Amino acid sequence: MRPHYAKLATAFKIKGNNIGPDLTQLASRFTVRDMAHAIINPDAEISDQYMMSEIHLNNGDRWFAKIVEETSDSLLVMLNPLTPEKVTKIHLSSIKEKKRSLQSQMFPALLNRLNEQEVVDLMTYLLSGGQDDISLYP
Repeated sequence: MRPHYAKLATAFKIKGNNIGPDLTQLASRFTVRDMAHAIINPDAEISDQYMMSEIHLNNGDRWFAKIVEETSDSLLVMLNPLTPEKVTKIHLSSIKEKKRSLQSQMFPALLNRLNEQEVVDLMTYLLSGGQDDISLYP
């Protein structure tokens, strides 16, 4: 396996969590075209399980967050998908408007940071189901 994807191998085997799906069976559920489309245009189709919300506060602030829990008087939200363990409490009385976001948690233009070989490596890794010892790798 290519060295720059070594860290992915560990993360891949986590099998999903509240910010993203289990990717180990991705190739059996989606075509290469579907996977590429989801990476290139992550906002095209967002599962309810990973839906984010736009929260407009009375003070004029606007937050893009994942609602982790809703109680009778507050919301617990995750503001940063890279730190899912950190949640913030917002009192309902401070919220002007709350709506589902049309924007995915997945970073837009993800592939723009990769060169051609890295894109090939990423797709190969996704197709492998996270296995680092298979014959797909050069």
